[in-house]
Amino acid sequence: MKKIDTSGLRKLVSLVLALSMTLSLTTFPALAADKVTPPSGMVVVEQTDHAIADGVTETDVFLNTADGNSQIAGFMMTVEPGAKATFKASYTGYYTSTSASERQEIAKNMKWAMSKPTDQAKAYEAATGGNVLAVTNGDYFNMQTAQPLGYLIMEGNVVQERSEPYFAVLKDGSFVIRKAGTDASDVLEAISGPFLLLENGQNLMGSNARDLAPRNSIGLKADGTVVTFVADGRQYPYSVGMSLYDQAEFLRAQGVVTAIDMGKAESGSGMTNYPVTLTVDNYDGSMQEPVLLPTTFPNVLVSANMGIAVGMASNICSFNLAEVCRTTIALIKNPDADLLDTLPAPDFPTGGEILYDPAQMLQIYQTGRGSFRLRAKWRYVKEGNMIEIYEIPYTTATEIILDKVAELIKANKVREISDMRDETDLNGLKLTIDLKRGADPDKLMQKLFKTTTLQDAFGCNFNILIAGMPRVMGVREILQEWTAWRTECVRRRLYFQMNKKKDKLHLLKGLGRILLDIDKAIAIIRETELDAEVVPNLMIGFGIDQIQAEYVAEIKLRNINKEFILNRLKETESLEKEIAELEATLGSEKKVQALICKELEQVAQKYGKERKTTLVYDHELQQEPDDEPENDYPVTVFLSREGYFKKITAQSLRMSGEQKFKEGDSLLLTCPAQNSSEMLVFTDKYQVYKTRISDFADGKASALGDYLPGKLGFDEGESFLTAIFPGKYEGNLLFVFENGKAAKIAASCYDTKSNRKRLTGAYSDKSPVRAIIDLPEEKQIVVRASDGRALIFSTAQLAVKTTRSAQGVAVMSLKRKAVVDLMGNAFGTTVKLAGFSYIFALILGLVVGVVAAVNHGRVADRVLMSLSVFGISAPAFWMAVILQIVFALTLKWFPLSGIKTWQAFVLPTCALGIRYAASIARVTRTSMLEVLSQDFMRTAEAKGVKKWVIILKHGLRNALIPIITIAGTQLGDIFTGSILIESIFAMPGMGKLLLDAINARDLPLIQGGVMYIALICVVVYLVVDILYAVVDPRIRLGEEAAE
Repeated sequence: MKKIDTSGLRKLVSLVLALSMTLSLTTFPALAADKVTPPSGMVVVEQTDHAIADGVTETDVFLNTADGNSQIAGFMMTVEPGAKATFKASYTGYYTSTSASERQEIAKNMKWAMSKPTDQAKAYEAATGGNVLAVTNGDYFNMQTAQPLGYLIMEGNVVQERSEPYFAVLKDGSFVIRKAGTDASDVLEAISGPFLLLENGQNLMGSNARDLAPRNSIGLKADGTVVTFVADGRQYPYSVGMSLYDQAEFLRAQGVVTAIDMGKAESGSGMTNYPVTLTVDNYDGSMQEPVLLPTTFPNVLVSANMGIAVGMASNICSFNLAEVCRTTIALIKNPDADLLDTLPAPDFPTGGEILYDPAQMLQIYQTGRGSFRLRAKWRYVKEGNMIEIYEIPYTTATEIILDKVAELIKANKVREISDMRDETDLNGLKLTIDLKRGADPDKLMQKLFKTTTLQDAFGCNFNILIAGMPRVMGVREILQEWTAWRTECVRRRLYFQMNKKKDKLHLLKGLGRILLDIDKAIAIIRETELDAEVVPNLMIGFGIDQIQAEYVAEIKLRNINKEFILNRLKETESLEKEIAELEATLGSEKKVQALICKELEQVAQKYGKERKTTLVYDHELQQEPDDEPENDYPVTVFLSREGYFKKITAQSLRMSGEQKFKEGDSLLLTCPAQNSSEMLVFTDKYQVYKTRISDFADGKASALGDYLPGKLGFDEGESFLTAIFPGKYEGNLLFVFENGKAAKIAASCYDTKSNRKRLTGAYSDKSPVRAIIDLPEEKQIVVRASDGRALIFSTAQLAVKTTRSAQGVAVMSLKRKAVVDLMGNAFGTTVKLAGFSYIFALILGLVVGVVAAVNHGRVADRVLMSLSVFGISAPAFWMAVILQIVFALTLKWFPLSGIKTWQAFVLPTCALGIRYAASIARVTRTSMLEVLSQDFMRTAEAKGVKKWVIILKHGLRNALIPIITIAGTQLGDIFTGSILIESIFAMPGMGKLLLDAINARDLPLIQGGVMYIALICVVVYLVVDILYAVVDPRIRLGEEAAE
């Protein structure tokens, strides 16, 4: 049986087990059927049976407890043996809308209709178009994630595995209920439940399993009849639900012998989407904790929340607690209420001011997206000629503000500040700015608002998980979702409280019977001989049940007084009144909503505080003064090819001599400019850095200037390309790419309204850029190819693109290099690397193998073979990285990459050769041990031949056949397996060439590489066969003898 993927299944609202058949649906009239047998303690109030197909009956049954206090509505399906119907496990969603208001409307209107299996079938058919008789909940499920929790098989395929008891349709058409872990190879359809209710006619639920809830179960009679039963428990007081014990008793009363609970006491029939509080293990598994903790107010809007994930980023601003509570109350009372009346804007714990635009805020409330501006609060202290900033935007921090102001002061962009410090203490935040004499505090703060995060924007993205799926929602929709969820929480709480009060009332009623004739009770107890018979005798004597009798028997004798009796009677009256009130509340949607509103108002009064973030309307803002003119003057800029920049004033330039550059560097461009001009610095990582010439200090001809990668904070490995001076961003920029294409991009694409210093995606990343040219006006351009061809074209022929990532158009067709030429250029590097590695591996392997064999069983043998095992086990790429870190980056003995010097081959040779040396060493040792035990070796030693002559001349030569075999194979591997090593060390060899060809999908080059690998293998194996005859005379003489 194969496991199938469920990731593609669409969002589920319910999991159902569908009764399906191919016959046309026919509505049968009500019929007379056998009376439903109620369990002990219940009576059947009403019963209606409908034959919906041959052998398939739907029964609507209304039960009542013996005391008449609780009504239970249930729906039972009976499928007799031989019925022309079968069961089918199926996923479906009754509706796809995720609107809370729509779900509430559906839940309110469906009432009993959707609980009936036949009515559920109609909704199922509308959703799937299937031919269905009836539907009932099958597998129990998680209502937050809408995912199945149990064992599930559909059409013979395992959708989800879980060790649980399950109901199954076998491939022969029969029905069975099996225990967990039973083989399911013969199963066609199956669903599971968390536990068995009945087994062999025995009720497996304890008598204390009395909690009322919606129930759903499926069982089998002894003759094979299938019975499904649903007890509604979501419409109190119309139906209170059923306990697990009573559910099992009901099924047993109908003749069911084996049954499974299908709802884990949480799910019921119908289309409701109420949340279920599930519990999970805590951090050490010692106890259970709830997945969700219900709150009495919408805390998702009260606590600011920011999260980053793939496709699920969120940024939720905080609102005032009291305003959120009162807005929720207003929406409950009037769903069309104006949010801005009670919730004008967010409120942050750091205070500050919101530059308020009602239309902008309303758009955020409606869509869940948008942004608004925050600014700090400040005051001017005239006595000290200082500014005190005492509240800052929520999006920034004091360290960020201090660093930015210090940067502005250093760049001479702010000259009014003599000092700035952080004086935050227990009294609160305070940033103090000491002003120079004559400085205008208002103008200074306006400048700081524009250039620092003292004024910042908060981008809203109200992305919230609903039923396990992320959704961007407005404030109204969020509050509607919370209201629907909170309504169910309150209902559950009231159910719980009411059941507890009913239990206590039940005990007090039993006590009341005893207290009416306390002397009789005392007499019964005194006359009972055995302790175990006290409770049964009280039950018989007063007509009470066991629970009441146990309670009475535990009462202390001192409590049987008049005061105690009167108090208990008053408590009984009080409980009955409280239960009636709870029942009335549960039966009225308006009363439940009123209770929620009351709790919200209590939270607002108890914990609510005044807004900390004040609102400032546009007309209240001070008019921002125009930017003061920069200290502008003409300069001449010089830019070197390695990225050194300097500006020289006209006076200094007249007095200077030759410009100084770093050794190996040269002038890239020079041009006149203004000190206030902007500069765009392009890099090879498709980024552009924006800066101003005024950010750099005036230089001299004798100085190298500022190094742009360091000054602008380039990323690691990012290199400088060129710089452009766009002026007023009115012209175009021409990008010429390596693939022969050119793109003319409007300079305005690089003009940003914000103070962003870096733009990603500055140009197309489809091909490396070869030139970036400023086009203030159209001009003639000469493009030269590497094969000597040139092309002159006018930039006016190119259309202007308005996106920075435009790939451009082909201006020159480039001839691709022949595969042989490309491989020929790379083959030399590979030959060097492979040759050095092979020689290194062969020498090291032979030496280690011979030494280990001669010292067989000694410490040297064990150490060398342990190192050989490590050498074989260590991957070549890992060894390469370790060698780079140790010998290139730390010790700096060898180059990190490249092929310019012979030292550059040392680390790649070792990384590639160590693994092969280890293999050769192990084979050499094994072969030498076999040869050393031969008679001719002992004879040579007896004749007095020197030991190392014997080993090297006689022993090693006779041991070479296995060594040649393994060494020859490894030579081919070294030639063809150097892809990773060449890539790691940036060596332009065959391996790197093939890897680049695969990434670029260069099929001709890939085919050439395959031919190269095949040719190397053929040649190497041919050479190995020839060496066999050269090394071993027996092979050569054997061939001559054959001739």
